[in-house]
Amino acid sequence: MLLKKSKLRLLSVLVFTILAIGVYGQNFRGVNFQGILSDANGPLNGSRTIEIELMDKNLGDMVVYSERHEGVEIANGGFSLRIGLGTATLG
Repeated sequence: MLLKKSKLRLLSVLVFTILAIGVYGQNFRGVNFQGILSDANGPLNGSRTIEIELMDKNLGDMVVYSERHEGVEIANGGFSLRIGLGTATLG
């Protein structure tokens, strides 16, 4: 039983590695992210700096990656950016 689990674990690692190599070889263009920003007065407008944080729940919501996007245009509260293409501040 233990040998069977070890073989399954090894197979999983090999499959993940092969998939990761295939993904790594592609041209990364970030992950599209859209949001809406507002305050007590309603939707925001203008240019803002937005910081994105990715947290790991298994590590007690510890931030494992963060990046800053400066000059993000916000119109009627709506904005769009690409996670992975900002200035990394952690990770």
